[in-house]
Amino acid sequence: MCSFLPYARAAQVLVYHDLLGMMSHPHHVKVAPKFCKAYAQVGKDIQVALQQYREEVTSRQFPSPQFTPYRIPKQEVEMLATSLRERGSEAAAQAVEEAALWEEAGAQPRAGH
Repeated sequence: MCSFLPYARAAQVLVYHDLLGMMSHPHHVKVAPKFCKAYAQVGKDIQVALQQYREEVTSRQFPSPQFTPYRIPKQEVEMLATSLRERGSEAAAQAVEEAALWEEAGAQPRAGH
C-alpha cells in the first residue's frame, strides 16, 4: 500500500504485515516503521493457530475423517507404491501402503507408525 501525504508531497510504503500486526517476533517489532499504525495484532493468533495445528498433526488428531473426504483408488495406491520402489524409496512405498490399509479399516495410524 502506498499512502500519499499531500501536505508533505511525500509517500510512504506500508506493508500489510505491519498494518495487521502479523510479525510478533521481537526483532521485527524493532525494525517496523515508526509511521505504521497496527490496526490489529494477528501475529499472535497466527502463532497460536500454527502451534495447535502442529500439535494435532503430531498427535494424529488431524487430519481426521471429517477433514479427509477424498479417497485414492486402490489401483492408484498400487501404482504410486510401485513407482516409489522403482525410484529406490522403499520406506515411502511402505508408508503409502500402510496408510491405505489404515484408511480401509477406517482407523488412524498410531503416532510413529
